[in-house]
Formats: sequence, C-alpha cells, structure tokens
Amino acid sequence: MKFTKNFSVEELCHTDTGIENIPTYQESEKLMYLAHFILQPTRDKFGALKITSGYRCEAVNAKVGSGKTSQHLLGEASDIVPLQADIDMVFDWMKTNLKYGQLIREHKVKDGKDIDWIHVSLPRYYGANMQTMIFKDGKYIIV
Repeated sequence: MKFTKNFSVEELCHTDTGIENIPTYQESEKLMYLAHFILQPTRDKFGALKITSGYRCEAVNAKVGSGKTSQHLLGEASDIVPLQADIDMVFDWMKTNLKYGQLIREHKVKDGKDIDWIHVSLPRYYGANMQTMIFKDGKYIIV
C-alpha cells in the first residue's frame, strides 16, 4: 500500500531479521504521517532515499539492539540514506525546513567501513521536539 507517491508501508516496515514486522492500524497511521510530512518532502527535494529502518515491532527492535523507548516501535521514526545527494546537505535542509521530534546525523564504523545515515522522527506530543544531534564515536552531540 502506498502512503505517498514514493513510499509504501512495505518499504517502511522492511527488515532483514527474518521476523514478521506488521504494524497495527495506529502504527500505520503514524507511518503515513512520517512519509507525507517528512520523507516525501525530503525525497522531492533531493531524490531517492534508502530507508534502512522504519517501523520495528518489539522483536525486531530487540534483535537490532535498540532501546525500549524508540519511536521506531510506534511507527514514528525512520533511518534514511540519501542516494542522490550529500548526506550533510540533506541533514542541514531537514533541520531548517521540517518539523520533527529528533533529527540525528549518525555515523559508525562497522567491519572497517564508515556507515552514515539520518534518523528522523515525528514530533512527540509529550516530549522535546526539534532536537537536533550528531552521533559519532558513541556520543550524542546537540547541535
């Protein structure tokens, strides 16, 4: 099912864990908002985005080692990699042009390779919003 012209529920729920990862109606609704208000505008501006993680059921979330308060569990967050634009340029544009809960420019080294992505979430009803951070060397830095 398509949420927007470029994003589907299947893409936002894909996992390589082998675990069934099916959102509830409420989680699907939040994924639709995420696609419509955050992902599609970014895609329209910068071209293709790879969704490396979207919705995660509890089992998937545990398997990937994420925390129990992750917005991924609610269908409110996505990790993306721009495929046609510089990641820092995309991050800076998102920071200035979107309303979000958290926007995190993430980096880690795995098996000797640099891995970079952007974590973005919907604004939260009860919590801080417009939190912008960089995660590098195991530390979050507020920017």
